[in-house]
Amino acid sequence: MKVGVFSSTLSVVCIIALLALCNVSCSLNTVTSQPTLTNTSRTEPNPASDFTYTIDSEKVIITRYTGADGDVVIPEQIDGRRVIGIDDMAFLHCERLTTVKIPNGVTQIGGFTPRGPPIEFPYGPSITATLPSNLYGAFGGCGNLVSVTIPDSVTIIGDEAFFGCVSLTSVTLPNNLKSIGRKAFERCRSLTSINIPVGVTSIGAEAFYGCPNLTVTCPPNSYAHQYCVGYSIKFQLDYPTTLS
Repeated sequence: MKVGVFSSTLSVVCIIALLALCNVSCSLNTVTSQPTLTNTSRTEPNPASDFTYTIDSEKVIITRYTGADGDVVIPEQIDGRRVIGIDDMAFLHCERLTTVKIPNGVTQIGGFTPRGPPIEFPYGPSITATLPSNLYGAFGGCGNLVSVTIPDSVTIIGDEAFFGCVSLTSVTLPNNLKSIGRKAFERCRSLTSINIPVGVTSIGAEAFYGCPNLTVTCPPNSYAHQYCVGYSIKFQLDYPTTLS
């Protein structure tokens, strides 16, 4: 009788041990069979359904991004028409946005929508502040935007275009750029470097306000050089190379 009890107990113990080994084996198989994570950065253009847009003289202006991707590649054409601009507030406060590639053919970032008359805000019985009726540009408030690719076709970066993009670390401006709008890069506090081409002849007030770590690279005696001096912005001069 005692032998039978011992045998039954041993059988139970053996079953429990086998189950434990099976669980360990299954766990190991689960761990080793997990796929390796790969880079999911987008390379193909987003579909037209990710945007709202207007058509002006057979050319497309992006008015709003409605997609879910964090990595955005704006298409060169929509409905067979060339994309030539990104309007104010097209990506306003798009927190999911981390990178954006703007296609060749876009000539202007922001500034298509009329801003209307200024609005006065009272700050007391005798103090008022006058502000524009539209306070944000194309990518205003995109707090997680790290990288933006701007093609050489762009000649105008509008007011507040990248206002408050606090994660943006560096920007390569296009060689054909002519104008940088008011507050275009204000509060881009992570921005450390930007090279302003010699062809830029207009930079709006406070374009780089709130960028404490920024160093501007610009040609000597250029408009950007004079702007940096006037606004006490840290800069370094990019002297043209000469052939001997």
